[in-house]
Amino acid sequence: MNTHPRLLVNTEVPSLRDDGQMIRLADEADVKSWQDALKAVLVSDLNSRVARLTEESAGTAEVIHASIDLLRNNPDLVPGTRQFDEELANRVAAFVKHAEIRVDGKLYGWSTPVQPLVAQLRTQLAAERSAKGSAPAAAAAPVTPAAPAHEPQGGLLSQAGAGGDQSSANDFSTLFGTLGLPDLQI
Repeated sequence: MNTHPRLLVNTEVPSLRDDGQMIRLADEADVKSWQDALKAVLVSDLNSRVARLTEESAGTAEVIHASIDLLRNNPDLVPGTRQFDEELANRVAAFVKHAEIRVDGKLYGWSTPVQPLVAQLRTQLAAERSAKGSAPAAAAAPVTPAAPAHEPQGGLLSQAGAGGDQSSANDFSTLFGTLGLPDLQI
């Protein structure tokens, strides 16, 4: 396609009709017309491939978004947060292990909605702790969704680097390691 049209005059090229035939380009106008038609065919093919790949990856994107939402809505599963509950995180990891979705060996999420299971395990753990008389406040109180990263959360002191920047300090690798999922990538 980068060849100048004049250099392709009297050259045999594949027909664009998918019939396996070769055609001879008679003059510069014929070459330009063939090049334009070839561009149109390539763009059409590329668009159809992109649409197919987008459709095929929609399920994976849903799983990844569900995993992100799970962590945003459950700060008690995120190491390093004030509410982190290692016992709950370990129970959740063990309970949903059978539903893991892995791509190339890396955990991306789960094949089933996990939030109801987290709520059930949180309630169960709170009841157990209450029966023992050692229920931590974080486990007994229902967890509310965390504020978006770009908005300050009331009652917390602001720290440099705690904004919307997704640096390595704000990743979830520690949580995933605690959950027994060290390869999960978001």
